[in-house]
Amino acid sequence: MNGMMHVSDDFVGTPQLDFEGWRTFLRMSCGNQAEVIDRAAFAGWVQPRSICGLTATALKIECGFRDRDSGRKAYRSERTYRDIRFAGADYYYAVFQVAGRSVMTQNDEVAQLAVGDIALLDAARPAACFADESQWLRLQLPRQSVVSNLGTELRGGLYASGGTPAARLLFDLVREVDKTEGSGSSPADAYLQLAVYDLLGALFVPGRHWPTTSGLYRIHALRRSRRSRWLMPACIRMMSELARRRGIAPTK
Repeated sequence: MNGMMHVSDDFVGTPQLDFEGWRTFLRMSCGNQAEVIDRAAFAGWVQPRSICGLTATALKIECGFRDRDSGRKAYRSERTYRDIRFAGADYYYAVFQVAGRSVMTQNDEVAQLAVGDIALLDAARPAACFADESQWLRLQLPRQSVVSNLGTELRGGLYASGGTPAARLLFDLVREVDKTEGSGSSPADAYLQLAVYDLLGALFVPGRHWPTTSGLYRIHALRRSRRSRWLMPACIRMMSELARRRGIAPTK
Protein backbone atom coordinates (compact mmCIF):
# COMPACT_ATOMS: atom_id res chain seq x y z
CA MET A 1 0.00 0.00 0.00
CA ASN A 2 1.27 3.48 -0.71
CA GLY A 3 1.61 6.18 1.90
CA MET A 4 -0.10 8.99 -0.01
CA MET A 5 -2.87 10.84 1.76
CA HIS A 6 -6.25 10.38 0.15
CA VAL A 7 -9.49 12.29 0.28
CA SER A 8 -11.52 10.94 3.19
CA ASP A 9 -15.02 11.55 4.49
CA ASP A 10 -13.95 10.54 8.00
CA PHE A 11 -13.59 14.15 9.17
CA VAL A 12 -16.42 15.88 7.31
CA GLY A 13 -18.01 18.32 9.72
CA THR A 14 -15.14 18.05 12.20
CA PRO A 15 -13.67 21.41 13.30
CA GLN A 16 -10.15 22.05 12.08
CA LEU A 17 -7.55 22.72 14.77
CA ASP A 18 -4.61 25.08 14.42
CA PHE A 19 -1.31 24.05 15.96
CA GLU A 20 -2.04 25.53 19.39
CA GLY A 21 -5.40 23.77 19.50
CA TRP A 22 -3.71 20.50 18.53
CA ARG A 23 -1.00 20.89 21.18
CA THR A 24 -3.64 21.52 23.83
CA PHE A 25 -5.54 18.40 22.80
CA LEU A 26 -2.39 16.23 22.97
CA ARG A 27 -1.33 17.57 26.36
CA MET A 28 -4.76 16.95 27.84
CA SER A 29 -5.44 13.55 26.23
CA CYS A 30 -2.09 11.76 26.48
CA GLY A 31 0.55 14.23 27.68
CA ASN A 32 2.43 14.35 24.38
CA GLN A 33 4.37 17.49 23.48
CA ALA A 34 4.18 18.39 19.79
CA GLU A 35 6.40 20.46 17.48
CA VAL A 36 6.11 21.27 13.79
CA ILE A 37 8.35 23.09 11.32
CA ASP A 38 5.70 25.51 10.04
CA ARG A 39 3.02 26.23 12.63
CA ALA A 40 1.04 28.47 10.30
CA ALA A 41 0.67 25.66 7.74
CA PHE A 42 -0.43 23.04 10.24
CA ALA A 43 -3.97 21.67 10.40
CA GLY A 44 -5.29 18.91 12.63
CA TRP A 45 -8.55 17.05 13.13
CA VAL A 46 -9.73 15.00 16.11
CA GLN A 47 -12.80 12.79 16.45
CA PRO A 48 -13.61 10.86 19.65
CA ARG A 49 -14.94 7.37 18.91
CA SER A 50 -16.07 4.22 20.67
CA ILE A 51 -15.02 1.01 18.92
CA CYS A 52 -15.94 -2.42 20.26
CA GLY A 53 -16.69 -0.71 23.57
CA LEU A 54 -13.15 0.73 23.74
CA THR A 55 -12.24 4.40 23.81
CA ALA A 56 -10.82 5.44 20.44
CA THR A 57 -9.79 8.60 18.63
CA ALA A 58 -9.50 9.35 14.91
CA LEU A 59 -6.60 11.74 14.22
CA LYS A 60 -5.40 13.53 11.12
CA ILE A 61 -2.62 16.08 10.51
CA GLU A 62 -1.49 18.13 7.53
CA CYS A 63 1.76 20.03 7.86
CA GLY A 64 2.25 21.87 4.57
CA PHE A 65 6.01 21.16 4.58
CA ARG A 66 7.96 18.19 3.39
CA ASP A 67 11.74 18.12 3.10
CA ARG A 68 12.32 15.20 0.75
CA ASP A 69 16.04 15.93 0.46
CA SER A 70 17.00 15.66 4.13
CA GLY A 71 14.28 13.20 5.09
CA ARG A 72 13.37 15.39 8.05
CA LYS A 73 9.75 15.05 9.15
CA ALA A 74 7.62 18.16 9.46
CA TYR A 75 5.89 16.96 12.64
CA ARG A 76 7.14 15.48 15.87
CA SER A 77 5.46 14.64 19.17
CA GLU A 78 7.16 13.23 22.25
CA ARG A 79 6.04 11.79 25.60
CA THR A 80 8.54 11.87 28.46
CA TYR A 81 8.44 10.42 31.96
CA ARG A 82 7.32 13.83 33.21
CA ASP A 83 4.43 13.78 30.75
CA ILE A 84 3.56 10.24 31.86
CA ARG A 85 3.24 11.37 35.47
CA PHE A 86 0.89 14.12 34.33
CA ALA A 87 -1.32 12.10 31.96
CA GLY A 88 -1.32 8.62 33.51
CA ALA A 89 -0.04 5.25 32.35
CA ASP A 90 -2.71 2.62 32.97
CA TYR A 91 -3.22 1.74 29.33
CA TYR A 92 -1.71 0.82 25.97
CA TYR A 93 -2.44 2.29 22.56
CA ALA A 94 -3.00 0.30 19.38
CA VAL A 95 -2.32 2.80 16.59
CA PHE A 96 -3.70 2.02 13.13
CA GLN A 97 -2.10 3.84 10.18
CA VAL A 98 -5.12 4.86 8.07
CA ALA A 99 -3.39 7.19 5.59
CA GLY A 100 0.07 8.60 4.96
CA ARG A 101 3.16 7.33 6.77
CA SER A 102 4.68 7.85 10.20
CA VAL A 103 7.50 6.66 12.44
CA MET A 104 6.96 5.75 16.08
CA THR A 105 9.70 4.94 18.57
CA GLN A 106 9.62 3.36 22.02
CA ASN A 107 11.89 1.04 24.03
CA ASP A 108 14.64 1.37 21.37
CA GLU A 109 12.20 0.01 18.77
CA VAL A 110 11.49 1.95 15.56
CA ALA A 111 8.14 1.33 13.87
CA GLN A 112 7.95 2.70 10.32
CA LEU A 113 4.25 2.64 9.56
CA ALA A 114 2.54 2.54 6.18
CA VAL A 115 -1.18 2.27 5.52
CA GLY A 116 -2.58 -0.88 7.15
CA ASP A 117 0.21 -1.26 9.72
CA ILE A 118 -0.47 -1.33 13.47
CA ALA A 119 1.80 -0.08 16.26
CA LEU A 120 1.56 -0.89 19.95
CA LEU A 121 2.58 1.81 22.44
CA ASP A 122 2.82 1.52 26.22
CA ALA A 123 1.60 4.70 27.95
CA ALA A 124 3.96 3.96 30.86
CA ARG A 125 7.06 4.43 28.70
CA PRO A 126 8.47 7.44 26.79
CA ALA A 127 7.66 7.47 23.08
CA ALA A 128 7.92 9.69 20.02
CA CYS A 129 6.11 10.09 16.71
CA PHE A 130 7.38 11.63 13.44
CA ALA A 131 5.25 12.38 10.37
CA ASP A 132 4.50 14.74 7.52
CA GLU A 133 0.84 14.21 6.61
CA SER A 134 -0.82 11.34 8.36
CA GLN A 135 -4.07 9.85 9.58
CA TRP A 136 -4.41 7.40 12.47
CA LEU A 137 -7.02 5.56 14.45
CA ARG A 138 -5.94 5.22 18.07
CA LEU A 139 -7.49 2.52 20.23
CA GLN A 140 -7.01 2.81 24.01
CA LEU A 141 -6.53 -0.51 25.81
CA PRO A 142 -6.77 -0.52 29.63
CA ARG A 143 -3.72 -2.25 31.06
CA GLN A 144 -5.77 -4.40 33.40
CA SER A 145 -7.93 -5.64 30.51
CA VAL A 146 -4.85 -6.44 28.42
CA VAL A 147 -3.31 -8.52 31.21
CA SER A 148 -6.64 -10.19 32.00
CA ASN A 149 -7.26 -11.18 28.38
CA LEU A 150 -3.71 -12.01 27.30
CA GLY A 151 -2.16 -13.16 30.57
CA THR A 152 0.84 -10.85 30.24
CA GLU A 153 2.04 -7.28 29.88
CA LEU A 154 2.98 -6.16 26.37
CA ARG A 155 6.17 -4.51 25.13
CA GLY A 156 5.56 -1.10 23.62
CA GLY A 157 7.22 -0.04 20.39
CA LEU A 158 6.38 -3.16 18.41
CA TYR A 159 4.45 -3.02 15.17
CA ALA A 160 2.68 -5.42 12.84
CA SER A 161 2.80 -5.22 9.07
CA GLY A 162 -0.56 -4.84 7.39
CA GLY A 163 0.44 -7.67 5.08
CA THR A 164 0.07 -10.31 7.80
CA PRO A 165 -3.32 -12.08 8.07
CA ALA A 166 -3.92 -11.22 11.74
CA ALA A 167 -3.02 -7.53 11.25
CA ARG A 168 -5.16 -7.29 8.13
CA LEU A 169 -8.10 -8.88 9.91
CA LEU A 170 -7.75 -6.63 12.98
CA PHE A 171 -7.38 -3.50 10.85
CA ASP A 172 -10.44 -4.36 8.75
CA LEU A 173 -12.50 -5.35 11.78
CA VAL A 174 -11.77 -2.14 13.68
CA ARG A 175 -12.34 0.08 10.65
CA GLU A 176 -15.59 -1.65 9.74
CA VAL A 177 -16.94 -1.43 13.28
CA ASP A 178 -15.89 2.24 13.36
CA LYS A 179 -17.83 2.97 10.18
CA THR A 180 -20.88 1.10 11.46
CA GLU A 181 -21.02 2.26 15.08
CA GLY A 182 -19.51 5.74 14.85
CA SER A 183 -19.37 7.05 18.41
CA GLY A 184 -22.20 4.80 19.59
CA SER A 185 -22.24 1.35 21.10
CA SER A 186 -23.56 -2.05 20.07
CA PRO A 187 -24.84 -5.13 21.92
CA ALA A 188 -22.04 -7.03 20.14
CA ASP A 189 -19.25 -4.96 21.74
CA ALA A 190 -18.37 -7.59 24.36
CA TYR A 191 -17.93 -10.24 21.65
CA LEU A 192 -15.96 -7.91 19.39
CA GLN A 193 -13.66 -6.85 22.21
CA LEU A 194 -12.67 -10.48 22.77
CA ALA A 195 -11.82 -10.84 19.08
CA VAL A 196 -9.74 -7.64 19.24
CA TYR A 197 -7.72 -8.91 22.21
CA ASP A 198 -7.20 -12.33 20.58
CA LEU A 199 -5.79 -10.66 17.47
CA LEU A 200 -3.60 -8.32 19.51
CA GLY A 201 -2.23 -11.35 21.34
CA ALA A 202 -1.38 -13.00 18.03
CA LEU A 203 0.46 -9.89 16.88
CA PHE A 204 2.29 -8.77 20.02
CA VAL A 205 2.65 -11.68 22.48
CA PRO A 206 5.87 -13.60 21.70
CA GLY A 207 5.20 -17.21 20.77
CA ARG A 208 1.43 -16.73 20.62
CA HIS A 209 -0.25 -18.35 17.65
CA TRP A 210 -3.62 -17.21 16.44
CA PRO A 211 -6.35 -18.13 16.51
CA THR A 212 -6.33 -19.86 19.87
CA THR A 213 -8.92 -22.52 20.50
CA SER A 214 -10.79 -20.26 22.94
CA GLY A 215 -10.58 -17.44 20.43
CA LEU A 216 -12.14 -19.60 17.74
CA TYR A 217 -15.08 -20.49 19.93
CA ARG A 218 -15.55 -16.78 20.66
CA ILE A 219 -15.50 -16.03 16.95
CA HIS A 220 -18.08 -18.69 16.20
CA ALA A 221 -20.29 -17.49 19.04
CA LEU A 222 -20.12 -14.07 17.41
CA ARG A 223 -20.63 -15.48 13.93
CA ARG A 224 -23.80 -17.31 14.99
CA SER A 225 -25.16 -14.30 16.86
CA ARG A 226 -27.63 -11.96 15.20
CA ARG A 227 -25.61 -9.15 16.71
CA SER A 228 -22.88 -9.79 14.12
CA ARG A 229 -25.15 -9.40 11.09
CA TRP A 230 -23.47 -6.12 10.13
CA LEU A 231 -19.90 -7.48 10.18
CA MET A 232 -18.33 -7.56 6.72
CA PRO A 233 -18.62 -10.94 5.01
CA ALA A 234 -14.92 -11.00 4.15
CA CYS A 235 -13.89 -11.03 7.83
CA ILE A 236 -16.43 -13.71 8.69
CA ARG A 237 -15.23 -15.87 5.80
CA MET A 238 -11.61 -15.50 6.92
CA MET A 239 -12.47 -16.35 10.52
CA SER A 240 -14.47 -19.37 9.40
CA GLU A 241 -11.65 -20.63 7.18
CA LEU A 242 -9.14 -20.34 10.05
CA ALA A 243 -11.55 -22.26 12.27
CA ARG A 244 -11.93 -24.97 9.64
CA ARG A 245 -8.15 -25.41 9.46
CA ARG A 246 -8.05 -25.86 13.24
CA GLY A 247 -10.74 -28.54 13.00
CA ILE A 248 -13.47 -26.52 14.66
CA ALA A 249 -16.46 -26.68 12.34
CA PRO A 250 -18.96 -23.82 12.57
CA THR A 251 -22.44 -24.70 13.75
CA LYS A 252 -25.21 -23.54 11.46
